[in-house]
Amino acid sequence: MSPIVNIFICIVAPLLLTLFILKDSARRFNLFFIIGMAIALLASSINPLIMKLAHYGTLDTAIYIAPISEEVIKALPIFIYVLIFKPEKNDIIVAALAIGIGFATLENCTYISAYSNADLLFAVLRGFASGIMHAVNTAVVGFGMCHAYDKKPDAVFTFALLGAVITYHSIYNMLVTAPTKIKHIGWIMPMLTATVITFIRQREYGIRLLKRIFRIKNEVTLKTVDESEMEDFVNEQKDFDDDFGDMYDDTTDYIMPRQQREC
Repeated sequence: MSPIVNIFICIVAPLLLTLFILKDSARRFNLFFIIGMAIALLASSINPLIMKLAHYGTLDTAIYIAPISEEVIKALPIFIYVLIFKPEKNDIIVAALAIGIGFATLENCTYISAYSNADLLFAVLRGFASGIMHAVNTAVVGFGMCHAYDKKPDAVFTFALLGAVITYHSIYNMLVTAPTKIKHIGWIMPMLTATVITFIRQREYGIRLLKRIFRIKNEVTLKTVDESEMEDFVNEQKDFDDDFGDMYDDTTDYIMPRQQREC
């Protein structure tokens, strides 16, 4: 049995037990994490097969074949999840992140076991760069699938995002496998991408928060205005009743004295 299968079993076995213990979002995250690792195991068999059929070398496979096969296979479980369960947007993004992280976990374990003499710096760079790259790519495709099942433009947009992440993955593999110092750009690229995406998300959250604050403030202002107008109306009505009552009393004095009416 190949080392990658042994690693897969050792990691997945305890995670399967957590599916019976955890609930809701935690269980769902672990399930998709396991699915991501299973996809990495599947990709480890598909990529060498395509490499033999296409007569590609290892480097060409990493740059041209692996990005296509891996990103497409990672997108399939998300597509099935969206198509069948129609989950919320946030659940889709979390599921996509879990698949990407699970994929990167098994892939990194395989690389580290193959390069057992690698130093600590390589392990750290590989762990962060590859993990973030796979997580971000899958999350981007998941973002495009949020409404793709009922809107044709969103479906086209999803395929465009899939093509973009395949290109991004290919550039990343090309950079990190370069024999020169340019490989450091490849290690840094996913981290910069994640930073930019996080900044954009936080900015959107801040804008939504400000809009909500202003909306609440406007609602309070309108409510205050309505209450003030109602109070003015009540006062005007009271003044009108008083004036009308006085006028009524003055008018009827000519017909019947006030003392007789009071009796």
